[in-house]
Amino acid sequence: MRGIAVVLIAMTIGAALLAAAMAAERSDHFDPDLKRRDYPCSWNPSLKPEPLWPEFDSWFGAPLRGTNEPSLYRQAQTAPWRQSLRLTLLPSLGETLIVRIDDLHGSEPRLTAIRYQGQVKSTPGNTFTRGLTADEVQPLRSLLRSTDILSLPPDSCLSGIDGVVYLIEASGPDGYHFINRWSVVDGPVYDVANEMLRLAGWRNGKREGRRSDPPGFFVGS
Repeated sequence: MRGIAVVLIAMTIGAALLAAAMAAERSDHFDPDLKRRDYPCSWNPSLKPEPLWPEFDSWFGAPLRGTNEPSLYRQAQTAPWRQSLRLTLLPSLGETLIVRIDDLHGSEPRLTAIRYQGQVKSTPGNTFTRGLTADEVQPLRSLLRSTDILSLPPDSCLSGIDGVVYLIEASGPDGYHFINRWSVVDGPVYDVANEMLRLAGWRNGKREGRRSDPPGFFVGS
């Protein structure tokens, strides 16, 4: 009986640890300090700076978890030598696009691109990976240097009624970076996003009209 009790206790502890790990996986896909520190609103500087919306992790993280994308925040803590840059586009209408480039500044850059539609799983039809040459990634490297985009602060104005959220994350020896903007039509976030879409074989087309009109995303070279 004592042996059975020990086994049951071990199973209970194991289940508790697993539940805790799963909870951490759900809640810490992004830096939790983003919900504690104050950030300005990029499109209305007169608004008082404030933390990001408490539920942004669930919202932004859903397609990343759904496609088994790694948490770059945790990667920066556990494997700081790994360099990754990721673009996530979350339109109010249409599919989420995810483009991640690992080892961007190294000798073997590799791209992972995902079109996320609802509860889809990663399959050859909506996910592909490929190696990148130094010539292919040089424009993106130059953009990162010239725009200094990774020094930009997060944006407390996550979105409007309609449009698309641009989310850029980076992980590497200099830590974790999180930059989000809503429906930008020019500037460093837009330019870097377009270059990453180009590497994935997608392009981003402007639409004339209101700022909240979402850009169009097209598959193809």
